[in-house]
Amino acid sequence: MKKFTLLAISAAFVFSINAAHAGTSEARSAVTPSKLFYLKGEAPTGSRIPSIDATSTIPFNKRFDALTAEQQNLVKTKFDDLRNNDTPPFPTSGLRAVYKPLINANQVFGDNSDLNVTAKVNSSGFVSGVTVHNSGNPRLVNYIEQRLQQVKFEPAKCNGIACDMDFPIEISFN
Repeated sequence: MKKFTLLAISAAFVFSINAAHAGTSEARSAVTPSKLFYLKGEAPTGSRIPSIDATSTIPFNKRFDALTAEQQNLVKTKFDDLRNNDTPPFPTSGLRAVYKPLINANQVFGDNSDLNVTAKVNSSGFVSGVTVHNSGNPRLVNYIEQRLQQVKFEPAKCNGIACDMDFPIEISFN
């Protein structure tokens, strides 16, 4: 029987807002998420209703520029050194491209620990390195690295110019 895991994505996209710097981040931290979005999985055997693999206050299928201002500000809260005219790296096809491999890794390797991952996104929008901060399972780490290096990102913009920036990913498996 296939195991389905409901998880909450907390990559600052769900309830973990951090105002690290006065001024730019402080204004963004006042944003209150208004709606939840669901990443659906497969329907369990005997049902046509798909499972809910993840929830987030950011849609899983939208590019950064298609998000509302409120949603963009929620994303920006995860980036401490972002100035008002900067934009963070973001998957070109939406967050689904980042979180689905992590969900699959959880299902394949059965590791129910919370994961903190950093993807280094270069100025061309490619993942040049991946660090999994809290997993002792080398097969899980290798799987995540391989999958995330296949994800294309819209590169970060620093003062309007494409730049290298880390994309932090936090995921909690319940």
